[in-house]
Amino acid sequence: MTFEPHRRLGILGTAAVLVSTMLLAVGCGSTTASSPNTGTIVIGSKNFTESEILSQMYADLIQADTKMNVQLKLDMGGTLVDFNALKSGQIDVYPDYTGTGYIEILKQPKPESEQAMYNYVQQQYQKKWGLEWLKPIGFNDTYAIAIPKSLAQKDNITTISDLKKYAPQLSAGIDAECQNRPDCLPGLVKDYGLKFKSVKTMDHSLVYEAMANNQIQVTDAYSTDGGLEKYHLQVLVDNKHFFPAYYAAPVIRMDFLKQHPEVATVLNKLSGKISDAEMEHLNYLVDISKESIQQVAHDFLVSKGLLKS
Repeated sequence: MTFEPHRRLGILGTAAVLVSTMLLAVGCGSTTASSPNTGTIVIGSKNFTESEILSQMYADLIQADTKMNVQLKLDMGGTLVDFNALKSGQIDVYPDYTGTGYIEILKQPKPESEQAMYNYVQQQYQKKWGLEWLKPIGFNDTYAIAIPKSLAQKDNITTISDLKKYAPQLSAGIDAECQNRPDCLPGLVKDYGLKFKSVKTMDHSLVYEAMANNQIQVTDAYSTDGGLEKYHLQVLVDNKHFFPAYYAAPVIRMDFLKQHPEVATVLNKLSGKISDAEMEHLNYLVDISKESIQQVAHDFLVSKGLLKS
């Protein structure tokens, strides 16, 4: 799924990409290690806030726990830019999502389970490209249906199934692509039996203000979007598991890990450490409160006891 090119997938329009590079320490090119715990690691990110926050956390942890030089390349572009850079050795690791690997890279249909998805991408990435998925970080930045918290509380709407009863009274603002994809609105309507009062074609940049002005009451969203917090929206539980999972995890070159096995240990310290709500708040701090990515990443790691203040 690619509802917005700047989010997780970002495959559209990647031919022209502006790469912004931040050097945390002196280093260049692909990694060549002289001995364990030394050398250079190049960390990439996609071109949206969440990916940049995670990459900054990787950099902070590696700097704190190893003697490696860290080269951080933020805002590289969409999925294919980072994926190809990893395969070619231009970068050593970047954060990606299980659903992206499974559906967009490996072109597979919806899996039987979240664990089956992770196992498959792990096996195929190792076999095809010599790439390793480390442990999932915890949160699932999947597609979601959101409504105002006030409405959810008033009518006790907690799941998408609960929404069915009230849908005929509500207007939805839905991205144009979502409206035309069987794995988005058409499939969702079919699986849940939803029938809205009206469905307005609306860009994601406009839906939150429209929601605040009560022009719409339902929208499609990303489950960790910082706008959800700003506009007091409730993500409804996808109780029929219509949307596939998008669990974030570091993807790293296996040849690099052979030279630097300690990096897996360091990065896996984040395993299970960030919940959906926590990631939403981190995105909020950067996108809405305009705090720096460096400060937000640092403060979170300190709060989890993974970094000294």
